[in-house]
Amino acid sequence: MSKHLVFVYGSLRRGGENAMSQRFPEAQFVAEARVNGSLYDLGEYPGLLLNESASPVTGEAYEVDDELLKILDDFEATSDYRRKQVEIALGTDKRMGWTYEPNPELCSDRKVITSGDWIDHARTKSNRTSSLALDAFTKMRFRRHIFKVLLPLLYIVAGALPIVGMIITIAEGPNPFGFLFPLSYPGFYLLDILDRVLPVPHAHDWSLMLIGFLANMVIYFMAGCLIDFAVTFAINRRGKLTNPSIE
Repeated sequence: MSKHLVFVYGSLRRGGENAMSQRFPEAQFVAEARVNGSLYDLGEYPGLLLNESASPVTGEAYEVDDELLKILDDFEATSDYRRKQVEIALGTDKRMGWTYEPNPELCSDRKVITSGDWIDHARTKSNRTSSLALDAFTKMRFRRHIFKVLLPLLYIVAGALPIVGMIITIAEGPNPFGFLFPLSYPGFYLLDILDRVLPVPHAHDWSLMLIGFLANMVIYFMAGCLIDFAVTFAINRRGKLTNPSIE
């Protein structure tokens, strides 16, 4: 059975998502290698357009048999890649082998990876994405206090509607806000618990309604503070994990 030299430059490299040693363990690693061409960032993987006059592209050379070469052909064909013969530089030696080139249309308007090294580029891109996410998350600092204000203010409106509905009902009119009454449950549950624990005199219905409303305000405000604390903790923890040198 014939042996073939295959140059891989993307996710099939060691450290890639589809490393040859894991996906195709029958392949025998030969050496780190280079070919000349232009390497493009196609998103989750790169695309190499061969060009002898272009810069070297970093990759790895593997030795495969006829059967595995056919499997690689089918694997690469699913992403519209085709096998092309190429001169592979193995240190100071050069050998003819194969690599997989994408449909050139896939590379139009795509960014060229000037380093020629997909693994290094993917790592940098991942760090950059994490940094951008951290920056966006950190910008929430000036907004996070909105939880302390918005939730209670929201309850002023939403919590007032069921009370208005009660007044309308007392006045023997239809209650259009009855479906919002569950919003006032937390405060009244708290009053019920206090009534069982503390020997407090029973107040007028209107007083209980007002106290329940204020109790709800406290509950929603405390919820806002807890959310604010969680957001702050997450920002600080994320910052330490991404930039451990800041400690």
